[in-house]
Amino acid sequence: MRLAGLISQPSVLFKLGSSLERLDKQWILNFTENKLYIIVLNSTLHTRVKVWTGIEIEAMFSSYLVQSIAGNRIWIQLVGEHLTRALKSSQSSQHVSMKLTKKGGLPVLSLVINNQTKSGKYVQLVQDIPVRVLPPIIAEELNEPSLPIPNLVIQLPQLHNLRRMYDRIKHISNNLTIFGNSNGNLNFTMITETLTSQIEFNNLNVSDSINNHPTKVCVDTRDFGKFIQTYLIDPTKIICYFFSDHGLKLETFLDYSMEGNSPVITVTYYIPLKQD
Repeated sequence: MRLAGLISQPSVLFKLGSSLERLDKQWILNFTENKLYIIVLNSTLHTRVKVWTGIEIEAMFSSYLVQSIAGNRIWIQLVGEHLTRALKSSQSSQHVSMKLTKKGGLPVLSLVINNQTKSGKYVQLVQDIPVRVLPPIIAEELNEPSLPIPNLVIQLPQLHNLRRMYDRIKHISNNLTIFGNSNGNLNFTMITETLTSQIEFNNLNVSDSINNHPTKVCVDTRDFGKFIQTYLIDPTKIICYFFSDHGLKLETFLDYSMEGNSPVITVTYYIPLKQD
């Protein structure tokens, strides 16, 4: 088993990690030949949001090697905060080398960061992140949720508008009702014994690949707030899939490629229906 690479976009990986930190401490990183997946399977008393992040290898690494008997795939589990803390010290670095190795007989993901001081000298910093290498028999069960055909697919407004809306209503109630229709209308509603708050967005793009139907779902306000954290990575587009019996799938696209031809990072949030 071999895993090594030269991270060419450490600042992007840091921002991405920062947006996922509040979801759960434990992350699973799946290294494949073409993509790096970051999986957060949160299930606590406060949130049941699940996140799958897919990163094109060529967009994040200038050199890269993964080899294993499991079809050149390696799964590791680590504490997300440890990774973002290590990457925070690489903000002024042009690249960071990464290697899966052992220290003291225990597996670690070793990051070697070369920073330049104000005087022009180079300082090398080594960050060893403890990891657990998952066996393929366990890792193969880490599949994205299987969902039926959505009732409605609609493109969300710009995230800064959603964030402004969320900041206005987040303390009203833990129940957030979201309604959308094929006319491109999207309505956020909160109802309490003394107050009804509604915010509506209009003229949004609706997918023509399915038969869209007016759909309403109720989710936990705090779960939706976890998704709002993606503002840290400045997404270029967000597609919302409505499932009347399941909740929401929010597919966030980011483009950090030099050419700008296609999204090279996708962050997909699965937000379940609110439980009574």
